[in-house]
Amino acid sequence: MKGIYTLEKIQKERDISKQAAINLISRLRKKGFVKTSGGGKQIRLYKISDKPLQEDNGMYSIINKYTPIKLAPSIMHIVYGKKYTVEQTIVDCLKKNDSRHSLAAVFLLNNIRDWKKLNKLIIEHKLESKFNILYNLARENVRVKKMPAFFEKDLSKSKKKIHLDINKFDITGAR
Repeated sequence: MKGIYTLEKIQKERDISKQAAINLISRLRKKGFVKTSGGGKQIRLYKISDKPLQEDNGMYSIINKYTPIKLAPSIMHIVYGKKYTVEQTIVDCLKKNDSRHSLAAVFLLNNIRDWKKLNKLIIEHKLESKFNILYNLARENVRVKKMPAFFEKDLSKSKKKIHLDINKFDITGAR
């Protein structure tokens, strides 16, 4: 079985009762082979595949959830074994060296939960000066939470001069 099915179509194709079809879908869903859409006043559709469907939990799902900028994935970004956070998304956006990703990172700054983790990641990837420019640009144009003192102290140690591909007009246009 592969494709898009309704409950009635599964019953007819397998020649089973309604409850047996529901149980079959339930077992397949637990194994990760089914994605459900519709319901309520709409007809419920079941997308069944022959291999487990992968859940989007990467950079692009977080960007599209928290920012007004919607990015189409240029790569398949799926994280296994741990929860992907906003802090990791900001670092990955800065590493991408792309204006759209940098602009998305501006709007993610307001959703930071763990400043210590972000500090560790930025120092680890040597992105202090990039983040400093991004944060100052965001602070001038968007409402952003103030960074903690320890974080500001660590960022001030960076002496590199780096140019970021976005400006205040990009930010105001995206809002």
